[in-house]
Amino acid sequence: MTKKIEAFWVDATAEDVARVAKGETVEARFRDAENAAWFIKKLGGWTVGIFQWYSTDDVFWAHCQVYREPSWYANKPDPGPAYRLLEKFPDEELKPGDELWMVCNKSWELSNNAHEDRKQDKSLWYRRRIEPVETTRQFDRRVALQVGDRVRHPSGFLAIVTEKGFEVTQ
Repeated sequence: MTKKIEAFWVDATAEDVARVAKGETVEARFRDAENAAWFIKKLGGWTVGIFQWYSTDDVFWAHCQVYREPSWYANKPDPGPAYRLLEKFPDEELKPGDELWMVCNKSWELSNNAHEDRKQDKSLWYRRRIEPVETTRQFDRRVALQVGDRVRHPSGFLAIVTEKGFEVTQ
């Protein structure tokens, strides 16, 4: 199962049971007490009583929740090249220069929130230019080697060129 966001689990409803009755498989989580651990199973249905929810393995439960990912979250905009979407759950703090996705005209615009309280709006998407990564010294692969040459690789290994190829030691 892919990681699910806690905020999107909601109490199951009659509509969820109706989906099951129509033949749909509905993933749900069940437990018997508020402080008990959740068990992920398939929703089987509902009945009258204290333990009213039941899973497809015929176990009855007091509490049942289903996962409902809102459309604003499922339909993330493409941040475009050289940009990344800011994290949600928990929200990544806004910085000056961050941009807001404007659904109405399907464009990115500079976010005013980045200059005020630095908090994301709950159902909106923001992007940030990808920060440049410091370059590291690379091994120069253009060096012509001859038999007998010894080269220390940045990983720490020593390569010794032989007539049949090379030997690698530490």
